[in-house]
Amino acid sequence: MEDKVRNLLGLAKKAGRLVLGTERVKRALEDKTVKLLIIANDAGVHSRWEAGVLADRNSIPYVYLSNKVELGLIFGQATIALAGITDDNMVREIQRILAEGAKPMGSS
Repeated sequence: MEDKVRNLLGLAKKAGRLVLGTERVKRALEDKTVKLLIIANDAGVHSRWEAGVLADRNSIPYVYLSNKVELGLIFGQATIALAGITDDNMVREIQRILAEGAKPMGSS
């Protein structure tokens, strides 16, 4: 995971623009307060599926990012499988950074 994304996630936590934990994130997805869902690559199959369905149903974008331990370290927890960002500006910046990282080598 890029340092810029890691820093933005930490900033989201400090700013209170973050929902952590499987049940809280699912409720926030249903309430549409989450603007971007983050799913750890090693989250349980059922959690990934259920959160993805809720996000799709409510037109909320989601990304698979890192692993539960690394996300936990960023957010000051042992492990985190699901997280939700609630700030539109932070979401746009995270998506921009991730999109730039997906460009092929040599592209501008």
